[in-house]
Amino acid sequence: AREARGDFLCFTDADTLHGNEVVVRSVNCINRREADVFSVLGTQEMRTFWELAIMPQVFVVIGGRFGGTEDVTSSSRSVDKMSNGQCLFIRRSVYEKLGGHSVVRAHVSDDIMIAQRFFERGAKVVLTHGPSHLSTRMYSSLETIRGGWGKNIYAGFRSAMPYGATGRFLFAVVLLLMPIFELAPLTVLLSSLVRPLSSVVVLWGSVASAGIFGFWGVVYRGLGRSPLLAVISPVGAIAAFLIFVKALLRKRRVTWKEREYVVE
Repeated sequence: AREARGDFLCFTDADTLHGNEVVVRSVNCINRREADVFSVLGTQEMRTFWELAIMPQVFVVIGGRFGGTEDVTSSSRSVDKMSNGQCLFIRRSVYEKLGGHSVVRAHVSDDIMIAQRFFERGAKVVLTHGPSHLSTRMYSSLETIRGGWGKNIYAGFRSAMPYGATGRFLFAVVLLLMPIFELAPLTVLLSSLVRPLSSVVVLWGSVASAGIFGFWGVVYRGLGRSPLLAVISPVGAIAAFLIFVKALLRKRRVTWKEREYVVE
């Protein structure tokens, strides 16, 4: 940031692909909406089985917490703000006035926290969706998925929970209950094949399983994938559950690229 020139700073990741118009359109949108912090959500590339199975599980958690882009933009609470470090624009004058990244140096999810801290200090935060202008492949293997989300999902998001310690506790509970609730109906159906269960229980398992698979079909379609990939969602739920458990056990301690951190 100190070396850059110009009125706007653009922060990005090394693994992002930017469309030809992303900068021009972003600057136009910043000026039109009078934004100080402006961020773009792009397409998340998923190529391997494990990416397709696990990544949507995490995206649903994030979406459930923050809602859509306009929910983030219009919220009057700082704790509901977020930005995407894969494509983040900040007015230089605002960045320098508010202390830049130094104000979030102790946080893992610095992109989320910079949106919240800057908003608290009077900056206007705008989040938008630009799937045709930005794409990122976050992780390419099961090991990198485990390491990346093991780092981010609790240690990173715990600071973004409302209601202090109570909110962090409830977030931990939700992280564990989501995959459990997702797997429960299918577990009932599989159990009925081994041991007879009441017709009411089997009916509940059938209806609930159909609803869950239908939900994941919609999620995969929304991610630009075949709804039939919903059949691998139980595998994703199991893997996500194990990642969540490990993240919760580590609490504020994270490991990333062979470095150890203790975050706020």
